[in-house]
Amino acid sequence: MAGGAIFVGSQSGLVYAFDLETGCTRWQFMASAEVRNAMIVAPWDPAEEEIDPLLYFGDVSGNQYAVSAITGELIWRKRMDDHGVATLTAASTLVDDVLYVPISSLEEGAAISADYPCCTFRGAVAALNAGSGEELWRRYFIPPAKEQATNSAGKKLYGPSGVPVWAGMSVDGDLLFVATGDDYTGEGSGASDSVIALNRHSGETAMYGMLLASMRARLIVRTTMAPTGTMELVLLWRSAPQGANDCLRVTKAVWLWV
Repeated sequence: MAGGAIFVGSQSGLVYAFDLETGCTRWQFMASAEVRNAMIVAPWDPAEEEIDPLLYFGDVSGNQYAVSAITGELIWRKRMDDHGVATLTAASTLVDDVLYVPISSLEEGAAISADYPCCTFRGAVAALNAGSGEELWRRYFIPPAKEQATNSAGKKLYGPSGVPVWAGMSVDGDLLFVATGDDYTGEGSGASDSVIALNRHSGETAMYGMLLASMRARLIVRTTMAPTGTMELVLLWRSAPQGANDCLRVTKAVWLWV
Protein backbone atom coordinates (compact mmCIF):
# COMPACT_ATOMS: atom_id res chain seq x y z
CA MET A 1 0.00 0.00 0.00
CA ALA A 2 1.55 3.27 -1.12
CA GLY A 3 0.76 6.49 -2.95
CA GLY A 4 -2.94 6.24 -2.20
CA ALA A 5 -3.23 2.79 -3.73
CA ILE A 6 -3.30 -0.81 -2.55
CA PHE A 7 -1.55 -3.40 -4.73
CA VAL A 8 -2.94 -6.94 -4.88
CA GLY A 9 -1.93 -10.12 -6.72
CA SER A 10 -4.28 -12.95 -7.68
CA GLN A 11 -4.46 -16.62 -8.60
CA SER A 12 -5.19 -15.69 -12.20
CA GLY A 13 -1.93 -13.74 -12.45
CA LEU A 14 -3.63 -10.35 -12.58
CA VAL A 15 -2.04 -7.69 -10.38
CA TYR A 16 -4.29 -4.79 -9.46
CA ALA A 17 -3.76 -1.26 -8.18
CA PHE A 18 -6.91 -0.12 -6.36
CA ASP A 19 -7.53 3.46 -5.29
CA LEU A 20 -7.72 3.56 -1.49
CA GLU A 21 -10.47 6.19 -1.39
CA THR A 22 -12.79 4.94 -4.13
CA GLY A 23 -11.87 1.27 -4.56
CA CYS A 24 -11.69 1.85 -8.30
CA THR A 25 -9.04 0.10 -10.38
CA ARG A 26 -6.19 2.42 -11.33
CA TRP A 27 -4.50 -0.19 -13.49
CA GLN A 28 -4.02 -3.93 -13.84
CA PHE A 29 -1.10 -6.02 -15.06
CA MET A 30 -1.15 -9.61 -16.29
CA ALA A 31 1.71 -11.76 -15.00
CA SER A 32 2.59 -15.14 -16.50
CA ALA A 33 1.26 -17.10 -13.53
CA GLU A 34 -0.33 -16.81 -10.08
CA VAL A 35 1.02 -13.99 -7.90
CA ARG A 36 0.82 -14.91 -4.23
CA ASN A 37 3.62 -12.95 -2.57
CA ALA A 38 3.55 -9.49 -1.04
CA MET A 39 4.18 -6.40 -3.16
CA ILE A 40 7.26 -4.25 -2.54
CA VAL A 41 7.15 -0.56 -3.50
CA ALA A 42 10.36 1.43 -3.91
CA PRO A 43 10.56 4.53 -1.70
CA TRP A 44 10.50 7.99 -3.24
CA ASP A 45 11.03 11.62 -2.28
CA PRO A 46 7.66 13.47 -2.10
CA ALA A 47 9.49 16.72 -2.88
CA GLU A 48 10.33 15.52 -6.39
CA GLU A 49 8.06 16.91 -9.10
CA GLU A 50 8.11 13.75 -11.23
CA ILE A 51 8.04 10.40 -9.49
CA ASP A 52 7.60 6.91 -10.86
CA PRO A 53 8.43 4.36 -8.14
CA LEU A 54 8.70 0.71 -9.06
CA LEU A 55 6.53 -2.11 -7.72
CA TYR A 56 8.21 -5.53 -7.29
CA PHE A 57 6.57 -8.97 -7.12
CA GLY A 58 7.08 -12.54 -8.28
CA ASP A 59 4.93 -15.36 -9.67
CA VAL A 60 4.72 -19.10 -8.99
CA SER A 61 6.54 -19.84 -12.26
CA GLY A 62 9.68 -18.19 -10.90
CA ASN A 63 9.48 -14.82 -12.67
CA GLN A 64 10.36 -11.59 -10.86
CA TYR A 65 8.77 -8.36 -12.11
CA ALA A 66 9.30 -4.64 -11.77
CA VAL A 67 6.43 -2.46 -12.97
CA SER A 68 5.59 1.21 -12.61
CA ALA A 69 3.55 1.71 -9.43
CA ILE A 70 1.86 4.66 -11.15
CA THR A 71 0.86 3.09 -14.50
CA GLY A 72 1.47 -0.66 -14.22
CA GLU A 73 3.85 -0.55 -17.18
CA LEU A 74 6.38 -3.41 -17.23
CA ILE A 75 9.92 -2.16 -16.61
CA TRP A 76 11.69 -5.50 -16.46
CA ARG A 77 11.00 -9.18 -15.96
CA LYS A 78 13.51 -11.87 -15.03
CA ARG A 79 13.28 -15.65 -14.79
CA MET A 80 15.01 -16.29 -11.47
CA ASP A 81 16.06 -19.90 -11.97
CA ASP A 82 16.40 -22.25 -14.94
CA HIS A 83 14.88 -25.19 -13.05
CA GLY A 84 11.48 -26.14 -14.48
CA VAL A 85 9.62 -26.04 -11.15
CA ALA A 86 11.31 -23.04 -9.53
CA THR A 87 8.87 -20.69 -7.84
CA LEU A 88 8.72 -17.42 -5.92
CA THR A 89 6.46 -17.52 -2.88
CA ALA A 90 7.94 -14.91 -0.53
CA ALA A 91 8.29 -11.19 -1.00
CA SER A 92 11.62 -9.82 -2.15
CA THR A 93 13.58 -7.40 0.04
CA LEU A 94 14.64 -3.96 -1.22
CA VAL A 95 17.62 -2.16 0.32
CA ASP A 96 19.72 0.63 -1.22
CA ASP A 97 18.52 -0.03 -4.78
CA VAL A 98 19.32 -3.75 -4.49
CA LEU A 99 16.49 -6.28 -4.68
CA TYR A 100 17.09 -9.58 -2.85
CA VAL A 101 14.93 -12.40 -4.24
CA PRO A 102 14.36 -15.71 -2.36
CA ILE A 103 13.98 -18.72 -4.67
CA SER A 104 12.05 -21.90 -3.92
CA SER A 105 10.48 -24.75 -5.91
CA LEU A 106 7.50 -27.06 -6.32
CA GLU A 107 9.68 -30.12 -6.94
CA GLU A 108 8.51 -32.06 -3.90
CA GLY A 109 5.05 -32.24 -5.47
CA ALA A 110 6.47 -33.47 -8.78
CA ALA A 111 8.45 -36.16 -6.94
CA ILE A 112 5.25 -37.92 -5.87
CA SER A 113 5.35 -39.66 -9.25
CA ALA A 114 7.73 -42.61 -9.56
CA ASP A 115 8.34 -41.48 -13.13
CA TYR A 116 9.92 -38.24 -11.96
CA PRO A 117 13.75 -38.19 -11.72
CA CYS A 118 13.93 -36.71 -8.22
CA CYS A 119 15.44 -34.25 -7.37
CA THR A 120 17.72 -31.53 -8.69
CA PHE A 121 16.49 -28.15 -7.45
CA ARG A 122 18.63 -26.15 -5.03
CA GLY A 123 17.42 -23.11 -3.15
CA ALA A 124 19.06 -19.73 -3.57
CA VAL A 125 18.95 -16.01 -2.98
CA ALA A 126 19.76 -13.64 -5.82
CA ALA A 127 20.66 -9.95 -5.57
CA LEU A 128 19.48 -7.78 -8.46
CA ASN A 129 19.95 -4.20 -9.50
CA ALA A 130 16.50 -2.90 -8.60
CA GLY A 131 16.33 -0.53 -11.56
CA SER A 132 17.45 -2.86 -14.34
CA GLY A 133 17.04 -6.41 -13.00
CA GLU A 134 20.72 -7.14 -13.65
CA GLU A 135 22.01 -9.91 -11.39
CA LEU A 136 24.70 -8.79 -8.96
CA TRP A 137 25.29 -12.07 -7.14
CA ARG A 138 23.60 -15.38 -6.44
CA ARG A 139 24.02 -17.65 -3.44
CA TYR A 140 23.11 -21.34 -3.60
CA PHE A 141 23.04 -23.22 -0.31
CA ILE A 142 24.01 -26.66 -1.62
CA PRO A 143 26.18 -27.91 -4.53
CA PRO A 144 24.67 -29.13 -7.83
CA ALA A 145 22.86 -32.48 -7.62
CA LYS A 146 24.55 -35.61 -8.97
CA GLU A 147 23.14 -38.99 -9.97
CA GLN A 148 23.00 -41.24 -6.91
CA ALA A 149 20.73 -44.21 -7.64
CA THR A 150 17.82 -45.58 -9.69
CA ASN A 151 14.29 -46.11 -8.42
CA SER A 152 11.95 -49.05 -9.03
CA ALA A 153 10.58 -47.38 -12.16
CA GLY A 154 14.05 -47.14 -13.63
CA LYS A 155 14.30 -43.38 -13.15
CA LYS A 156 17.56 -41.83 -12.02
CA LEU A 157 17.65 -40.30 -8.55
CA TYR A 158 19.75 -37.27 -7.71
CA GLY A 159 21.06 -35.40 -4.71
CA PRO A 160 21.69 -33.28 -2.80
CA SER A 161 18.64 -31.16 -3.49
CA GLY A 162 16.21 -28.83 -1.77
CA VAL A 163 16.97 -26.13 0.82
CA PRO A 164 14.36 -23.79 -0.72
CA VAL A 165 13.79 -20.26 0.54
CA TRP A 166 10.03 -19.98 1.07
CA ALA A 167 10.14 -17.18 3.62
CA GLY A 168 10.60 -13.46 3.56
CA MET A 169 14.01 -12.18 4.63
CA SER A 170 15.21 -9.51 7.04
CA VAL A 171 18.07 -7.00 6.91
CA ASP A 172 20.14 -5.52 9.73
CA GLY A 173 23.07 -3.36 8.64
CA ASP A 174 25.19 -5.36 6.23
CA LEU A 175 23.49 -8.66 7.08
CA LEU A 176 20.71 -10.36 5.13
CA PHE A 177 18.94 -13.02 7.25
CA VAL A 178 17.56 -16.00 5.33
CA ALA A 179 15.43 -18.92 6.60
CA THR A 180 15.88 -22.14 4.61
CA GLY A 181 13.55 -25.12 4.10
CA ASP A 182 14.12 -28.85 4.05
CA ASP A 183 16.44 -31.15 2.14
CA TYR A 184 14.59 -32.98 -0.67
CA THR A 185 17.20 -35.71 -1.19
CA GLY A 186 20.68 -36.54 0.01
CA GLU A 187 22.17 -37.34 3.37
CA GLY A 188 21.61 -33.88 4.82
CA SER A 189 23.20 -30.74 3.49
CA GLY A 190 23.82 -28.95 6.77
CA ALA A 191 22.17 -25.84 5.33
CA SER A 192 18.54 -26.96 5.55
CA ASP A 193 16.04 -25.81 8.19
CA SER A 194 18.37 -23.04 9.25
CA VAL A 195 18.73 -19.32 9.68
CA ILE A 196 21.68 -18.07 7.65
CA ALA A 197 23.04 -14.52 7.75
CA LEU A 198 24.65 -13.42 4.50
CA ASN A 199 26.78 -10.41 3.77
CA ARG A 200 24.24 -8.55 1.64
CA HIS A 201 26.96 -7.03 -0.55
CA SER A 202 28.63 -10.30 -1.54
CA GLY A 203 26.32 -13.18 -0.56
CA GLU A 204 29.01 -14.75 1.62
CA THR A 205 27.99 -16.44 4.86
CA ALA A 206 28.44 -14.27 7.94
CA MET A 207 26.58 -16.36 10.54
CA TYR A 208 24.74 -19.65 10.50
CA GLY A 209 22.47 -21.73 12.72
CA MET A 210 20.53 -24.98 12.41
CA LEU A 211 17.24 -25.08 14.25
CA LEU A 212 15.70 -28.55 14.01
CA ALA A 213 15.94 -31.48 16.38
CA SER A 214 18.84 -33.86 15.71
CA MET A 215 20.71 -30.90 14.22
CA ARG A 216 23.14 -28.73 16.13
CA ALA A 217 21.83 -25.33 17.21
CA ARG A 218 24.45 -22.65 16.81
CA LEU A 219 24.63 -18.94 16.30
CA ILE A 220 22.31 -16.18 15.46
CA VAL A 221 22.08 -14.41 18.75
CA ARG A 222 20.26 -16.67 21.17
CA THR A 223 19.31 -20.01 19.72
CA THR A 224 17.54 -23.17 20.86
CA MET A 225 16.52 -26.56 19.56
CA ALA A 226 13.28 -26.56 17.60
CA PRO A 227 11.44 -29.91 17.67
CA THR A 228 9.96 -29.98 14.19
CA GLY A 229 8.93 -28.01 11.12
CA THR A 230 10.92 -26.34 8.38
CA MET A 231 11.79 -22.67 8.24
CA GLU A 232 9.25 -21.69 5.65
CA LEU A 233 7.12 -18.84 6.96
CA VAL A 234 8.65 -15.69 8.35
CA LEU A 235 11.88 -14.25 9.68
CA LEU A 236 12.12 -11.04 11.70
CA TRP A 237 15.21 -9.33 13.11
CA ARG A 238 15.15 -6.77 15.90
CA SER A 239 18.15 -4.64 16.85
CA ALA A 240 18.47 -3.81 20.53
CA PRO A 241 20.92 -1.89 22.76
CA GLN A 242 24.23 -3.39 23.87
CA GLY A 243 24.12 -5.87 21.00
CA ALA A 244 21.30 -7.91 22.59
CA ASN A 245 19.63 -8.57 19.27
CA ASP A 246 16.79 -11.02 18.74
CA CYS A 247 16.03 -13.18 15.75
CA LEU A 248 12.40 -14.31 15.64
CA ARG A 249 11.64 -17.41 13.56
CA VAL A 250 8.29 -18.95 12.83
CA THR A 251 8.43 -22.51 11.50
CA LYS A 252 6.00 -24.28 9.23
CA ALA A 253 4.89 -26.25 12.28
CA VAL A 254 3.82 -22.92 13.84
CA TRP A 255 6.55 -22.70 16.46
CA LEU A 256 7.95 -19.25 17.31
CA TRP A 257 11.60 -19.15 18.32
CA VAL A 258 13.39 -16.14 19.82
